[in-house]
Amino acid sequence: MKILSLVCSYEDYVGDCVLYGLLDSEHLVDHYPYAARMHKEALPQKANLYGGGYTLYCNLENKSKTQTNPEDILGKIRYSYYDVIVYASVTRNAMFLEEVLSNDYYTDKKIVFIDGEDTAEHVAKILSLQGKGKLFKRELLPQHKNVIRPICLGFPEEKICFEEGITKKNNLCPIIPKNLATYIRTGEENYYRTLQDSYFSKTAARSPVWWEAMRHYDILFNKSLPLFTEDLNKCGETFLWNHNKKLYKTIQSVYKESPGNKIDQTKTHLYDELIQEAFNYAQEHHTCRKLVEY
Repeated sequence: MKILSLVCSYEDYVGDCVLYGLLDSEHLVDHYPYAARMHKEALPQKANLYGGGYTLYCNLENKSKTQTNPEDILGKIRYSYYDVIVYASVTRNAMFLEEVLSNDYYTDKKIVFIDGEDTAEHVAKILSLQGKGKLFKRELLPQHKNVIRPICLGFPEEKICFEEGITKKNNLCPIIPKNLATYIRTGEENYYRTLQDSYFSKTAARSPVWWEAMRHYDILFNKSLPLFTEDLNKCGETFLWNHNKKLYKTIQSVYKESPGNKIDQTKTHLYDELIQEAFNYAQEHHTCRKLVEY
């Protein structure tokens, strides 16, 4: 299978998670435009990337898999070279769409359209593509679930913490979402270590229909327990659709029994079991590779 991924020219979490998984696949032959931000060559600019470039960016060795000449890609589209075309951020990059849709070879099973925006502002764009490809939307509203599939983020396999026997120093991680005073950037490694040192780490939705955040994944893959600050009963089925929300509710209940930063030594065995359960589930559902498989 030969895949072309058309990506955004700047950071887009969902599209870049998909690209990350595809770059690790033998099936991706081209992506355009070239996403230097994914590769180690962009390390000098990492701090200027969204979120400080943490987690998703500047990780990969330079894997060319790209065409710098759009005419080359256009020629391949016209000659039906690609088996699948992925519009990884169709609201931001819909290059060659007219040529793709006019080629009878590219049926609705051979085109993927992804709307990675965290609002419904552009939903009309992807709805207009109904019947022309497989449709995916981040923060999918329930009324569109019969037409569009929900999609979440993914975590790079290279960044997963497999360290065993981590000694926890904090009951609650000192980095608190929406409290900018606690977000002191001293580097990605220190950020991860702070999560790893903590049994519970707060995470949050940013609005009633804006539940997705890379922080959820940072916590899960650094062997801490995601402690949502919102009522998860208000998180509809199309939001965080493939997350273990039942487990997240259990984590909320367990934390309420021993809140604050003092570790309850009588419960550390329970905490460790929950961390392992959450970590195992995340590996099965929330990596960039699993996202691409979906």
